[in-house]
Amino acid sequence: MSDVQICKWVKDVFYGDTAKRVLDLSAAGLGYIVIDNHKENNRLEVTAAFRVAEDKEMGYSLSDCSDSESDKFDEMLKRKQGVPNAIR
Repeated sequence: MSDVQICKWVKDVFYGDTAKRVLDLSAAGLGYIVIDNHKENNRLEVTAAFRVAEDKEMGYSLSDCSDSESDKFDEMLKRKQGVPNAIR
């Protein structure tokens, strides 16, 4: 039997090429939820939420999501991934 990994939602800001990659991954339903994106000084800036292992040491730029945000992001990700309502 495998161990179950407990995850939590966190937020971070991404810039430039990394921001573009996060937008692409989010559009494909691959783990990121874009909260905000805009260009500042001709540079793309994306704020996104994603899951990390609960016991993993977080970087200084990551911030925890509230329980209500986490529930909302779980539902949004399931919709992007095409999970039927009956399974949710």
